[in-house]
Amino acid sequence: MLTPEVQALFVEEAAELFVSIAGGWGPMGMTHIRLVTADDATLTGALRKAWTLRMEKNTRSGARSLTRVYTWFMSRSCGGSSCSNFVNTMSALTGDR
Repeated sequence: MLTPEVQALFVEEAAELFVSIAGGWGPMGMTHIRLVTADDATLTGALRKAWTLRMEKNTRSGARSLTRVYTWFMSRSCGGSSCSNFVNTMSALTGDR
């Protein structure tokens, strides 16, 4: 999730890609990305920014890392190599092992 300020910047700079979600969620930073028109670099940049903001918030609040939460969730909700690949990819991206 983006902060409302970061969301406003994304929407201002690329209104054709980023849209504030309707209703009460949008003003809190929830953002829709039009995947059909987004290139890899823009999508990756937006996801990294949202991830960074989430990790900073978790660090301030003392919350468990998202990778550990995903690992716990995936171990209980699905099986097979696709779940393992997802968790390994998340760990590699975040440096959280």
